[in-house]
Amino acid sequence: MASGNTAHINFELLELAMGQSEARCEADREIALVIMSGECRVRSGDQVFELKRSTVFDELASAVYLPPSAEVSIEALADSKIAWCAGLADLAGEPRMIRSDEVTSKIVGRDSYERTVCDIIDADFPAQHLVLGETFNQPGKWSSYPPHRHDEDRLPEEADMEEIYFFKVNPESGFGFQRIYSPEAGFDRAIVLKDETVVEVPEGYHPVSAAPGCDVYYLWVLWGEKRILAPFDDPAFASVRARLDAEATV
Repeated sequence: MASGNTAHINFELLELAMGQSEARCEADREIALVIMSGECRVRSGDQVFELKRSTVFDELASAVYLPPSAEVSIEALADSKIAWCAGLADLAGEPRMIRSDEVTSKIVGRDSYERTVCDIIDADFPAQHLVLGETFNQPGKWSSYPPHRHDEDRLPEEADMEEIYFFKVNPESGFGFQRIYSPEAGFDRAIVLKDETVVEVPEGYHPVSAAPGCDVYYLWVLWGEKRILAPFDDPAFASVRARLDAEATV
C-alpha cells in the first residue's frame, strides 16, 4: 500500500475493488479525496458526491474536501484508487466537491523545464492548512526547477510548508528521479521514481525529472500554517534563473 507521513500530513492510496466500501472519520484532520482511477460514491452526512476518472494521464482530477470530524463512506462503483490526503486541522466547515471543470490548469516554465500544473485546492479554497494539486512532466523534462524549497516562515521570500508527493509513471515500467537536498541541514539524496512512489518532503530543495519516453505525474499535498505559496529558489542556481528569465524575454 502506498502511504507516507510527515509531522502534519498523512497520505494513503485507497484501493477498493468494485462493490467494496470504506468508512472513516478523523476528528483532528481535514481531508481531500482525489480520484486516481475508477469510479466511486462518497457520502458524508446527507451529501453524496461521485468521483470518476479513467487515469491521471487522460483526465483532470475531481475531489472531495472534508472538514475535521466529518464522517465519510466511500463505495467503489468500479475498481478504484483514491488518494486520501489528511492534514492536521480544527476548522469547522462543510464537505465540498471540486469538479474537474473547476480545476485550474496552467503551463509553467518552458523548454526542458516546461510542465503542466493543476490546482485542485488552492490558497483561496476554504480549507485551513491544506493546499494540493497535480503536476505533469512530459518525457525528458524537469519540474520544481530551478530547485526550490519552502522551509522557513520569512515572508515575503519564503513560507514554511511540508509536502508529500505521490507519483504515477506512464508506461508503468518507466521512471524518473527526484533530488532532495539541503546544504543548511546537510543532506542530499536521489530517489528513483517508479509508478506509485510516495516521497515525503518535510524540508529541502526537491526538483523532479522524467526519463526520456516516460510521462511522470505527481500529486502534491502541502500543509502550512498560513497556506501561502512562497517557494524560495536555491541561491546556487541564481545564474541559471537569470539566464532562463533573460532567454524568456527574447
